Amino acid sequence: MRPFARFLPLIGLLSPLTLHAQTRTLWEDSRMQGSPEPPPPFVQREVFPGLGLKNALELATAPGSDRFFLVERGGRILSFVPEKEKEDPQLVIDLKEGRPDLGNAYGIVFHPKWRENRRVFLTYTLKPGLENGSRLSRFTLKQLDPPVIDPGSETILLTWLSGGHNGAHVQFGPDGFLYLT
Repeated sequence: MRPFARFLPLIGLLSPLTLHAQTRTLWEDSRMQGSPEPPPPFVQREVFPGLGLKNALELATAPGSDRFFLVERGGRILSFVPEKEKEDPQLVIDLKEGRPDLGNAYGIVFHPKWRENRRVFLTYTLKPGLENGSRLSRFTLKQLDPPVIDPGSETILLTWLSGGHNGAHVQFGPDGFLYLT
């Protein structure tokens, strides 16, 4: 028996016997939507060719803004409006400045009320192997349009060991809490 087959009856999806069936029976009386067929093959397409990106890791938005915020692995965070004829990115912050031992920048999220309190949260790492080398920090925006982060406003909220797979995606949940992977 395949290791996963014993769990299928428990969740009510399939019995172990249907794993080896050669034909599929349509569930015409089911409320489930979709198809058992695999999706078509992935097709790569460049969407913002004019930006000149270098190792982009995350694309984010700010609540109520039409701007996209792009985090590059090397520490630059850029913003741009995607609907413009030619994307013209503006530098939001370069984390490498003032942090010569910066390893990677990973995440950005704006506070739900960022226009009022000017708060934005970033995650990044310093060189590998530092006890407090992975960081979640809060910054303040010194300018709203286009947004520019004040590099001197950093408040480090949480640190952990750097190196390896650090996670570091950051997001506000519908409950208003800040979540970090």
